[in-house]
Formats: sequence, C-alpha cells, structure tokens
Amino acid sequence: MNNNPNNIQNNEEKHLPGSIEKNLGAVAINMAEGSDNRREECLEKIGEWLDLKKIVDFYDDNANILHVSRYHREGFKTHCLLVIGNILDEYESGNVSEEAVVAAFLHDIAKPRTAALNKRNEACFYHHEEVTTEEISDFLSPNYPGFENVMDLVHGHMLPHGINENTPEPYRQMNKDKLSSLLDKHDEQFKNDLMILADCDSRASVKSDDDLPEAERKTNLIRTSLIRF
Repeated sequence: MNNNPNNIQNNEEKHLPGSIEKNLGAVAINMAEGSDNRREECLEKIGEWLDLKKIVDFYDDNANILHVSRYHREGFKTHCLLVIGNILDEYESGNVSEEAVVAAFLHDIAKPRTAALNKRNEACFYHHEEVTTEEISDFLSPNYPGFENVMDLVHGHMLPHGINENTPEPYRQMNKDKLSSLLDKHDEQFKNDLMILADCDSRASVKSDDDLPEAERKTNLIRTSLIRF
C-alpha cells in the first residue's frame, strides 16, 4: 500500500467539527464579481514585495496533495485561495492591516512538506505553521517593512484554534501560554489581525461535499483576479 500522502487522492472523510459554525467560508467572497478599488490597490501594493504569480503557481503545483480530513473537504489550493478571498473582504471593510493580507497568502505554504497520515488515516500537517524565514523569503522580499510581523502572524495562526474547549489539556493551556507570549510582543493591531486571520482560515473550511462546486467556482474567480497583478 502506498502511504505517500502526496500520491493519495482527496476522496474520503466525514464532517468538520461543530465549532466551525459557517457552512462555507467563501460565502462572502465577491472577488471578481465586483472587485473594489481598495482591494485592487492592496494587491498592487503588496505585489511589489510578494511574488503573487509564484505563490499562485505554488498553489497550482500542489493542488493534489492530500488535504481532505475532518477539518477540510476542500483541496489545498481551494483552501488557500478561499482564505485569501476572506481576508481581502476583511481588508476591504477596514478590519485588518495589509500585513494580515500578506500573511494569508503565506499561512499554509509548509503544508506540502508536512503532509502526512495520522493514526486515524487522515491528512494532517503537524507544525506546518512553523515556517522558516527562508521559506517565506522564497515568496516575500525580506525587505518588506512588515516582514517580522508577517512571520509572527504565520507562526501564530493556529494558536487561536488550539485554545477552544475541544482542545484537550495540557495542549489547550500550552497554546494559551504561547498565544499570550506572542501577543505580548505586539500591539492591538497585530492581535486583531491574528484573530481575524484565524477566523478567515476556519471559514475557508468546507463542511459538505454539496458546497464543493460553489467553493471551486469562487476559487477560480479569485485565482483569475490574482494573476492579473
């Protein structure tokens, strides 16, 4: 039996946890269906620092890695692009900083190299948030003014998921301590960005196979919008 997760098709799983309330994270995504000037200006600005074509190509190249699990019905590329759509909605509404948008593009770049099967034979990506400076620098210029904040947003994006009541002890307390330590380093804007990034991540998890066609449609619109920059 071939247990290489990169060669296993995304063809199984049951359902997502009840803690994720929304059925489809992309429901609010209107990108390419009425794109706003603020959204486009953001993409043009970060495009000076972040290689948008390279990151979209990366999503394409890794679209078929094992990704379906109890947390995700959607594939890797679909998930990443839905998160980007969600964070751009938040940016358009003035709820997050530009750095949060950059972090959304990069938050799961380590998933392809950390993809594995857990003891339940499900996809898992243990420690995928612990990306290196070199990994991020492959897509984002180290000279980007908010580079360190982006690094910390990527490193911390899983912590808000790990402090809910469904997380067993002692892991819940460990995550609380890590989150507290991280937030102590930063201002309120960072805290806000991190919490909204984690929420955008959760809302980009598709619960039902019935929602996959709509998610794919949204994904294609987002991708088309991104490759223009």
